Amino acid sequence: MIHCNTDIFNRYSCPGLSHKNDPTEYKDPEELLIQLTHKDVYLDFFKTRQDIIPRLRSGMSLELRDNYLVHVTNNRSYPVASFSKAFREKLIRWASQGYYPADVIIQFIVSWKGEADTEDTFIILPTIKLKKNHENDSPSMRTIPSVRTISPSK
Repeated sequence: MIHCNTDIFNRYSCPGLSHKNDPTEYKDPEELLIQLTHKDVYLDFFKTRQDIIPRLRSGMSLELRDNYLVHVTNNRSYPVASFSKAFREKLIRWASQGYYPADVIIQFIVSWKGEADTEDTFIILPTIKLKKNHENDSPSMRTIPSVRTISPSK
């Protein structure tokens, strides 16, 4: 069985093949799981976090504070990741559709090496759970990272 939301397979015909159309209008999902990639995080940010990242493990929870993902241990907070500008814009678009970040976990810790780098850098690729906002459930808007442009001072 192939599920598809286009007519790309309509031109094919073979014995035992049938085409079915499901006209059901489905509601938006209550939750979205977003697996971040290298393009979704600010890679150079990790270079100054190499003292803490090797101590973290896949599955650990992180907190979202402004534009940073923060690891909290022993009542201390350590920013360990930052979103790319493009991903912050995606979060804003999801917020406009009623989704807000509800949970963040470390999915992968991988090694990355920039073009001009001589050493590898450990980076975090997290999974973010977005939940649908309902009228009775109004999260603080500070959970949605803003997109800021930093201008050089004159």
